[in-house]
Amino acid sequence: MPAIHSGRYHKDFYGAPLRKPPMCLQYAIWAMGALWHPKYDRVADIFYQRARQYAQADEMKDEGKHFITIRHAQAWALITCYEARAMLYTRASMSAARCCRLVQMMTLDRLDMTNDNGTATLVPPIDWTELEERRRVFWVAFSIDAQGSIATGWPSLIHAEDIMTRLPASEEAFSSGQEEQTPFLDEALKGAPYGGFSASLILNHILTAIMSHNAAEEIVSIVKLTSHRSSLFSNPLCAFSLYCATTVYVYLAKQDPLSEINPADLSSLELIINAMEAMGRIHMITSLSSRFSTNIAISSEAQLQTFRY
Repeated sequence: MPAIHSGRYHKDFYGAPLRKPPMCLQYAIWAMGALWHPKYDRVADIFYQRARQYAQADEMKDEGKHFITIRHAQAWALITCYEARAMLYTRASMSAARCCRLVQMMTLDRLDMTNDNGTATLVPPIDWTELEERRRVFWVAFSIDAQGSIATGWPSLIHAEDIMTRLPASEEAFSSGQEEQTPFLDEALKGAPYGGFSASLILNHILTAIMSHNAAEEIVSIVKLTSHRSSLFSNPLCAFSLYCATTVYVYLAKQDPLSEINPADLSSLELIINAMEAMGRIHMITSLSSRFSTNIAISSEAQLQTFRY
């Protein structure tokens, strides 16, 4: 997991009792390691259930401050990942919300903010490696939140415009403890260099932005103007944009099932689906999104009976 420094985790695990990672994190790591493993998959669910039980028990201790730690945020992130991989999506959504709120309670979204007069929840980091681990915990929560929003269409809990934490450093720098300067998210979008873990974070941010601001008519216009140049659509982001556009037209069709869909909207939806099917035959990267679009069309068959599949 990119948010856990393996060297420091093992040092704490084999160290003094008071420094040991909480049981919820230990079991969460074991659960993720066992999931789909040819030998240990049969015990993965047992580890997962114990991780959740320990995490929930920690929430009930004392007045509720015992679980506000970096280790507990890491545990909830791993629990979320396990649930998503096991297709327990409703549980994953709730676990992701816990993880996101934890990082916000610890102000991990403002780690690099100057003149921050907010209430400090954590003691200052002892060195750059610990600071980087905190950054990575936040960005893992951001990634989980973004992917959940993309998959379900539900609002995000972490908003990019509120983030004052730099993007994570390279894996090499994090592992070795060699300090490395990184840009903020908005700086990376403007051209500042980045790499590794940061690349997936920026992709998640772009996809979330597409979902929240989906100009379907403009996408259709672009398809009409550039449909003869299939090479432009080999990028998966283009396929995702087309997929998002289909959801807009299907939503419009489902708003009033008793009335027929606008002929112009129907024509636009047909164009997008046909374009994605054609691109899926040329570029393998778009074939999955093409199937998604076909499924969307089928789900609205009652309103859109004139589709050409």
